[in-house]
Amino acid sequence: MAHPRPVGIETGIEGTGTEVYGGSGSSGMGGGAAGPGKIGNRIACLGDESTHNYRGKKGYIFTTGTDIYGNDTCIAEGLPVAIEGALHNCPVPGHGIQKINAITIKSYYQGKLILTEGAVVDAPCGAVIKPQNRKIYVE
Repeated sequence: MAHPRPVGIETGIEGTGTEVYGGSGSSGMGGGAAGPGKIGNRIACLGDESTHNYRGKKGYIFTTGTDIYGNDTCIAEGLPVAIEGALHNCPVPGHGIQKINAITIKSYYQGKLILTEGAVVDAPCGAVIKPQNRKIYVE
Protein backbone atom coordinates (compact mmCIF):
# COMPACT_ATOMS: atom_id res chain seq x y z
CA MET A 1 0.00 0.00 0.00
CA ALA A 2 1.63 3.27 -1.10
CA HIS A 3 1.31 6.45 0.94
CA PRO A 4 1.07 9.84 -0.77
CA ARG A 5 2.86 11.66 2.08
CA PRO A 6 5.93 10.78 4.15
CA VAL A 7 5.08 8.24 6.85
CA GLY A 8 6.28 10.48 9.70
CA ILE A 9 3.94 13.29 8.77
CA GLU A 10 1.03 10.92 8.29
CA THR A 11 1.43 9.36 11.74
CA GLY A 12 1.78 12.52 13.81
CA ILE A 13 5.52 12.98 14.25
CA GLU A 14 6.36 16.66 14.59
CA GLY A 15 9.69 18.31 13.92
CA THR A 16 10.90 21.76 14.74
CA GLY A 17 12.95 21.76 11.53
CA THR A 18 13.19 19.20 8.75
CA GLU A 19 10.32 16.72 8.77
CA VAL A 20 10.74 12.96 9.23
CA TYR A 21 10.69 11.04 5.98
CA GLY A 22 9.83 7.37 5.86
CA GLY A 23 9.39 4.91 3.06
CA SER A 24 6.13 3.38 1.95
CA GLY A 25 4.91 -0.17 1.85
CA SER A 26 4.89 -2.90 4.47
CA SER A 27 8.24 -4.61 4.19
CA GLY A 28 8.91 -4.82 7.94
CA MET A 29 12.58 -3.88 7.51
CA GLY A 30 15.15 -5.12 9.99
CA GLY A 31 13.38 -8.22 11.18
CA GLY A 32 10.22 -6.62 12.51
CA ALA A 33 7.32 -8.69 11.28
CA ALA A 34 4.91 -6.62 9.22
CA GLY A 35 1.29 -7.37 9.93
CA PRO A 36 -1.96 -6.09 8.45
CA GLY A 37 -1.94 -2.29 8.47
CA LYS A 38 1.59 -2.11 9.89
CA ILE A 39 4.25 -0.15 8.03
CA GLY A 40 7.82 -0.87 9.11
CA ASN A 41 8.83 -0.82 12.79
CA ARG A 42 7.73 1.22 15.81
CA ILE A 43 9.82 4.31 16.47
CA ALA A 44 12.01 4.51 19.58
CA CYS A 45 11.89 7.50 21.92
CA LEU A 46 13.78 8.82 24.92
CA GLY A 47 13.28 6.47 27.88
CA ASP A 48 12.25 3.40 25.87
CA GLU A 49 13.54 0.14 27.28
CA SER A 50 15.74 -2.62 25.91
CA THR A 51 15.87 -6.38 26.37
CA HIS A 52 18.58 -6.13 29.04
CA ASN A 53 17.84 -5.97 32.74
CA TYR A 54 19.80 -6.76 35.85
CA ARG A 55 18.41 -7.18 39.36
CA GLY A 56 15.20 -5.35 38.48
CA LYS A 57 16.87 -2.47 36.63
CA LYS A 58 16.13 -2.16 32.92
CA GLY A 59 18.27 -0.83 30.10
CA TYR A 60 16.88 2.28 28.42
CA ILE A 61 17.55 5.01 25.85
CA PHE A 62 18.89 7.99 27.78
CA THR A 63 19.95 10.36 24.98
CA THR A 64 18.22 10.91 21.65
CA GLY A 65 21.14 11.63 19.34
CA THR A 66 20.30 15.34 18.91
CA ASP A 67 22.33 18.17 20.41
CA ILE A 68 22.53 18.45 24.22
CA TYR A 69 20.15 21.39 24.31
CA GLY A 70 17.33 19.55 22.54
CA ASN A 71 17.39 22.01 19.64
CA ASP A 72 15.61 20.79 16.54
CA THR A 73 14.34 17.65 18.26
CA CYS A 74 11.78 15.46 16.53
CA ILE A 75 8.76 14.82 18.80
CA ALA A 76 6.29 11.90 18.73
CA GLU A 77 3.42 11.80 21.21
CA GLY A 78 5.22 14.34 23.39
CA LEU A 79 8.56 12.48 23.54
CA PRO A 80 11.84 13.11 21.69
CA VAL A 81 12.44 10.52 18.94
CA ALA A 82 15.76 8.64 19.11
CA ILE A 83 18.04 8.89 16.07
CA GLU A 84 21.55 7.72 15.15
CA GLY A 85 23.93 8.78 17.89
CA ALA A 86 21.49 8.00 20.72
CA LEU A 87 22.92 6.20 23.74
CA HIS A 88 21.69 3.24 25.79
CA ASN A 89 22.35 2.80 29.51
CA CYS A 90 22.66 -0.90 30.31
CA PRO A 91 22.44 -2.13 33.92
CA VAL A 92 24.33 -5.39 33.20
CA PRO A 93 27.79 -5.18 34.81
CA GLY A 94 30.49 -4.45 32.23
CA HIS A 95 28.08 -3.21 29.54
CA GLY A 96 27.67 0.43 30.55
CA ILE A 97 26.75 3.19 28.10
CA GLN A 98 26.86 2.29 24.42
CA LYS A 99 25.69 3.68 21.07
CA ILE A 100 22.51 2.27 19.48
CA ASN A 101 22.70 1.14 15.84
CA ALA A 102 19.75 1.81 13.55
CA ILE A 103 18.22 -1.00 11.51
CA THR A 104 16.08 1.33 9.40
CA ILE A 105 17.30 2.15 5.93
CA LYS A 106 14.73 4.65 4.62
CA SER A 107 13.64 6.87 7.52
CA TYR A 108 15.72 9.91 8.42
CA TYR A 109 15.49 12.99 10.58
CA GLN A 110 18.09 15.74 10.07
CA GLY A 111 20.17 13.35 7.96
CA LYS A 112 20.32 10.64 10.64
CA LEU A 113 18.46 7.32 10.63
CA ILE A 114 15.55 7.04 13.06
CA LEU A 115 15.89 4.31 15.70
CA THR A 116 13.13 1.70 15.83
CA GLU A 117 12.20 -1.54 17.52
CA GLY A 118 14.93 -4.08 16.91
CA ALA A 119 17.77 -1.53 16.89
CA VAL A 120 20.84 -3.13 18.46
CA VAL A 121 23.19 -1.64 21.05
CA ASP A 122 26.94 -1.76 20.28
CA ALA A 123 29.14 -4.48 21.75
CA PRO A 124 29.77 -5.61 24.42
CA CYS A 125 26.12 -5.06 25.28
CA GLY A 126 24.06 -6.25 22.30
CA ALA A 127 20.68 -5.37 23.86
CA VAL A 128 17.73 -4.87 21.50
CA ILE A 129 15.47 -1.80 21.75
CA LYS A 130 11.80 -2.46 22.63
CA PRO A 131 9.77 0.75 22.18
CA GLN A 132 6.36 1.30 23.66
CA ASN A 133 3.42 0.78 21.34
CA ARG A 134 2.92 4.32 20.08
CA LYS A 135 1.46 3.07 16.80
CA ILE A 136 3.93 5.24 14.89
CA TYR A 137 5.94 3.24 12.35
CA VAL A 138 8.80 3.93 9.95
CA GLU A 139 10.83 1.75 7.58
